[in-house]
Amino acid sequence: MTNSVVLTEFVLVTSVHDQVFSTKVLSDFLLVLREKLTPVVVDLGPAVGNSVSFLGEQLGCKLFVVDLLSELDLIKSDSDRKSALLLDNADMSVDGILCWDVFDYLNPDAGRIVAEEIKRVLRPGGVAMLCYGMEPSFKNKQSRYEIVDDSNLLYRLDNDTRGKKRVLQTREMSRLFEPLTVENSFLLSNQMREMLFRKPIVTATEY
Repeated sequence: MTNSVVLTEFVLVTSVHDQVFSTKVLSDFLLVLREKLTPVVVDLGPAVGNSVSFLGEQLGCKLFVVDLLSELDLIKSDSDRKSALLLDNADMSVDGILCWDVFDYLNPDAGRIVAEEIKRVLRPGGVAMLCYGMEPSFKNKQSRYEIVDDSNLLYRLDNDTRGKKRVLQTREMSRLFEPLTVENSFLLSNQMREMLFRKPIVTATEY
């Protein structure tokens, strides 16, 4: 299910529906990964050229893209859909996970499976960045994000027919990702919530 991405050149094209928003959480996410020599990153969304190029140039990372929602759209069997929610990455093998506007489209059971998978594959000290809508007005459109730089995201609203399952709440997401700790939480001006979770590092004295 997981695909390794080869970096390609990509020209940023904007439209009247594209907007750039300041991000407070992305810089914290990148700061953790820049401490690694060759970090392993998983992007749970479509391969967006600018983001792929940015991560490759800034982090020198090994990037895996899992277009989770698109894969689920192609599957009809409930058992196959459950299998599609599982990541191919080994336990504690990933340093960072990007999860753009994904949990909004998952029912509670599917959301729990994906959250458990994120917690499973993250290395101790690893981080996961989530972004999700805080208003019902976002229910009928899927949003995509492109990294502009450490402090800015290009937000693009797609003409997608996929409907959001629900509007998520910060407390719900915090509980879903326990025992990961919330390192940062920020409400963008477009009413999308960013959260950065970090997997605790267990020391020998804690056993």
